Amino acid sequence: MFSYETYDRVMAGLGDKVVQGLLEATDMTRADLHHNRTQVPVFVAEQSEGNLAGWIRDRLWRNCVRALGEVEEVEAMEKGNACHLRVNDKYLIRVKRHHPNGKIAAREPLGRGRSFWVQDTVALPNLHEVRLAAGYEWKRDTRQIGETVISMRDGINKLVWYSRLASTNEIQLPGSVLVFPTDTVNEPIAPTIEFGAIEEQERGQEES
Repeated sequence: MFSYETYDRVMAGLGDKVVQGLLEATDMTRADLHHNRTQVPVFVAEQSEGNLAGWIRDRLWRNCVRALGEVEEVEAMEKGNACHLRVNDKYLIRVKRHHPNGKIAAREPLGRGRSFWVQDTVALPNLHEVRLAAGYEWKRDTRQIGETVISMRDGINKLVWYSRLASTNEIQLPGSVLVFPTDTVNEPIAPTIEFGAIEEQERGQEES
């Protein structure tokens, strides 16, 4: 019977270097956003939510490449708006913005058919590819980058688990970080509808 990879197992499989690299990339992106707001505050104030999401996505991806570029187990892959990190030929991570309840936006249809987020249940145990989302938690009210986060879902509608990671100033070993449960695990996720006008601006644009 197929069973999902647990949070602890995924963290151990990714390893300390990858986890640390994700944390550093978020910190660098947060610094980039602060610098941008300090230098040209009027531009940032007038920037639409969708354009801001795209700008942050680009910075986060570049910072992931910088932070993880020397890690032998990691391969960075970029195709259009899709940015992936392949780790140990087992984990495929897409860089994404998360909302506090674990929701993400995606341009793919909400059906399970060919979605990137559908976990492979056909391969033999320990041979299937595990697909993850990693990035940051977005504080919409203040338009700030929050904690580094990682999550697993099976299709865009089903959140399996979701965790905030420690900051680089308080780094913890993989597996020791609390997994934050959500009440949306078995509920449909429709990010372009629930958040009204802001999410409508993001329709058709991949969030980071």
